Amino acid sequence: MRVLLAVVLLAAAPCCAWADASSTDRDLTAIGLEDLMKLEVTSVSRKEEPLFRAASAVTVITAADIARSGAANIPDLLRAVPGLTVAQIDANTWAIGARGFASQYANKLLVLVDGRSVYNPLFSGVYWQLQNLMLEDIERIEVIRGSGGTIWGANAVNGVINIITKRAGDTQGTLAAASGSNTMPARGVARLGGRVAGAGDYRVYGKLDETDLLPSSFGDPGHDASLLGRAGGRFDWRRGTHEEGNVIADWYRGRVDERNTQPSANPPYFLLTDESAQLSGGDVVANWRHVGSARSAVDGRLYYNRDRRLARLMSEDIQTVDLDLHHNWKWAPRNELDWGGGYRVVTFHTAGTPSVHFAKDFQVTQLFSVFAQNALTLVPNRLTLTVGSKLEHNSFTGIEAEPSARLAFAPTPRQTLWAATSRAVRTPAPTDESATAALADFPVGGGTVGELRVVESNEMRSEVMTSGEVGYRVQPGPTWSFDVTAFRNVYDGLGALKPETPYFEPSSGLLVMPADLANSVRGETRGLEWTGKWEPQRRFSLTVSHSLFDINLHQSGPPDPTALTGEGSAARYQLVVQPHWEPVNGVSLDAALFHVDDRPAQLAAAYDRVDTRLAWASPMGMEFAVGAQNLFHDRKVEWGVPEGFRRSAQVRSTVFAKVTWKP
Repeated sequence: MRVLLAVVLLAAAPCCAWADASSTDRDLTAIGLEDLMKLEVTSVSRKEEPLFRAASAVTVITAADIARSGAANIPDLLRAVPGLTVAQIDANTWAIGARGFASQYANKLLVLVDGRSVYNPLFSGVYWQLQNLMLEDIERIEVIRGSGGTIWGANAVNGVINIITKRAGDTQGTLAAASGSNTMPARGVARLGGRVAGAGDYRVYGKLDETDLLPSSFGDPGHDASLLGRAGGRFDWRRGTHEEGNVIADWYRGRVDERNTQPSANPPYFLLTDESAQLSGGDVVANWRHVGSARSAVDGRLYYNRDRRLARLMSEDIQTVDLDLHHNWKWAPRNELDWGGGYRVVTFHTAGTPSVHFAKDFQVTQLFSVFAQNALTLVPNRLTLTVGSKLEHNSFTGIEAEPSARLAFAPTPRQTLWAATSRAVRTPAPTDESATAALADFPVGGGTVGELRVVESNEMRSEVMTSGEVGYRVQPGPTWSFDVTAFRNVYDGLGALKPETPYFEPSSGLLVMPADLANSVRGETRGLEWTGKWEPQRRFSLTVSHSLFDINLHQSGPPDPTALTGEGSAARYQLVVQPHWEPVNGVSLDAALFHVDDRPAQLAAAYDRVDTRLAWASPMGMEFAVGAQNLFHDRKVEWGVPEGFRRSAQVRSTVFAKVTWKP
């Protein structure tokens, strides 16, 4: 903690003494405090609304934030968001969660790219290594901390991350960038944007990422290197002032090395296996919007997504088709209605092993949904009440309802008080109902070996969360702003293993101790999150965020040792300090300083982390940047308990260099 404070003081001292500069010297990509007052978000209510007036806890990572961070991936960008737990498991895997329940397979945080869900429907989680988007093409990342179920549906329980890419018209010309570090030997991106006369704007891109292996949590060399390539494009079109749309396509292919731990009937009762998973897939998204009048607008989205993963332990081939329609209608002077519906069909092809497999190698699931949300202006420019609900029919539990009510009060143009209550659900996935997995083998006496095995479940129903939130945003003056949120979430029916009657399996000679999933855990989480920003001069800003978190879970029925690990998997508090300084024209110095509390359930000690970046932009269109990440804590464990069959690694300190050319 002393290191953290010392670096903050060193960074702040010179910038506070620096003379102010003219407005023409300022980086035009920066988002100042006055700009934040006008910044609009779309993830809260599926329509553009000022961030300052949104009745939800929202953090926006802008394009300028992304460029200044020096991050090479989206998980590292998310570390600075209050209320999020971000922990690196190995070179390609992260545990990310909002307001608790972080895990490699976090199933209560919905992740979207341009409105397309990247939530893996097989196990209810995200393969973060596949979200290796070209960071230079991201316009902003909107992070909702709290329920988004009324708008986005099941699984948007604790939060929503919506990654929004830039329009093709904003990425004209050529861009090329290359970088390297001691943990990512090579990263290269190239992009070309142009215009088709009378038709629209386009861009195409390609990128290649190579990551080096990290040492395992036991200190020996790991087996988690990767090589991933990605390519794609976007085309935006417009007809007059009433109709517009775009088509976005991406394709990826690569290899991810994995070291897995599998149960064995012979001492030491487990096997380490090194393998390489072959990954490939792609998606096509078509968005359309028609503005009929100043009071009515209709938009629709159709996408197709395919993800293939070929591995020795478990292979999967998942195809998704999703159709979504939305209508915004100002049906009365003080009433604005948003309503719509959607349909999604997912097909699963899986191929497993005796260690892990599904009861059916081929499955099809369907999801039907309708939603309606009305914003009632009680007092113009002062008080707004928004109520609504989403109804979904899924293939596992039938109909689920997710209502919410949100109240926003603006006593002055520079203050917003808001409160919200919501109900959200996490519906079961195929892994909850039809998967069989051997977790551990161990001697039970008399030469007999026992095996703990998760078996098919017929009892899982939806996990339910009811939340209450209050928040306050204020900008007392032109140089600083403050945003604070308090919340309490109550959970009912969280999944846990329920032991069944043991039996002897003659084919394997094992005493099988089966367990299936049941909704036997209840509990609550509470927390406080705040962010303050100070911008005394055009060349200097300081952002500080802090979160406090508490979780208390209880299990009914037979105890499951793994069921309550959520109590120690999220840090109880986290502090992030981010100074930005431009000492002279074209030169910028940025830092991100973290203090993260321990996570005892993951054998992860508290730590301080420092990320830095120094960049110089030349008049010839070249930018040179150098930096370091995770200073002072080389070889630290952020997630020490393996999940499933994956072994964890030690996170290395990173030193990087990057050159970007944009003529």
